[in-house]
Amino acid sequence: MSATRRLPQITALLGGVALSLAAMAKPTLRFNAGSVLGVNVPGGTWRLLALVLALVNLKNWPFVWHYRLFKSLIYHLFIQPTTLTPSSLFSPLITTSHTPIAETDYNFHKSNSTYFTDLDISRTHLVTALLKQGIRGEKRREAMTEEEWFAAATEPGNLLIALGAVSCHFHREIAPYRRYEIWTRLLTWDRKWLYIVSHFVEAGAFVPEGYALQPWKKVRGKWEDLSESDRKALERKVFASSIAKYVVKKGRLTVPPEMALERAMMLPPRPTGTKVDGESAENADGDGESPSKMVLEESLFAEDVKGDYWTWERVQEERKNGLKLAEAYDSLEGLKGVFAGGEGVAMGQYDDLIFGW
Repeated sequence: MSATRRLPQITALLGGVALSLAAMAKPTLRFNAGSVLGVNVPGGTWRLLALVLALVNLKNWPFVWHYRLFKSLIYHLFIQPTTLTPSSLFSPLITTSHTPIAETDYNFHKSNSTYFTDLDISRTHLVTALLKQGIRGEKRREAMTEEEWFAAATEPGNLLIALGAVSCHFHREIAPYRRYEIWTRLLTWDRKWLYIVSHFVEAGAFVPEGYALQPWKKVRGKWEDLSESDRKALERKVFASSIAKYVVKKGRLTVPPEMALERAMMLPPRPTGTKVDGESAENADGDGESPSKMVLEESLFAEDVKGDYWTWERVQEERKNGLKLAEAYDSLEGLKGVFAGGEGVAMGQYDDLIFGW
């Protein structure tokens, strides 16, 4: 964020500090404030410091993560008034957050482990927005197939979305109390998995051309108006990139992602005679380019298209482009093969906190 854009915030902060100092200069106000805050009693200063510390770390209070998750889930499933169309299938959904001091490591940067709790919330926003009708058990108007397996998957009933794996690549550190945005969008899918990509970016650095679910919000600029050098400079505003995969379940039945998206009416009409695509990530064509570089340069936005260009063929083209990244990600499934189990001698075994916990 430039100094010019920060000027109103800096002015407000300095004004608040000056007003507070002027007020505290008066003995009566200082005494009354101390009485209200409990500073004038024994141990009051420590209680005040504890209260301040708790307030500035509100994000890390017990059950706050649960509140954040269920707040996003309930809003998109039951309150969100706008219905998404297939043109928004690959659009990013943006969430904002910050790094309280309790989330920092010994370098006073956002701890690597805390990225994943933020990702839980951003992906919940996206998946519930995309699959709203399927999760709520609303059935598509027409059956997609007469075969028993497909018929079972399309019967009315709630869908369950389960996380299968997640990976995060860290590009730049995030300082304490720095605001950031998480841009999350659907990358691709294969026969079993939905692949979701997320980016932690500097707040305000990237601006979409509009908001499908919030059409009343003002748009401040256009991505296409940026020069190539400006876009390259914005790469330094990306703090981290993550990819995750979800499986869609209906009871014990695994529902193909393409079918789940059709149930949610997020796909264009399927051409007559077209079956649910059976191509997996292993069959995607790769071009040898570094997957991490492709994530950074290509996956923040899907290719910008307008109007009715999101036909079935165009959606499949975008899906297959994303499979190039999913192929590299799926290769990590082989990691469990390097686990040696009880073979050989271990270094030792230690408690994490206390008494084996």
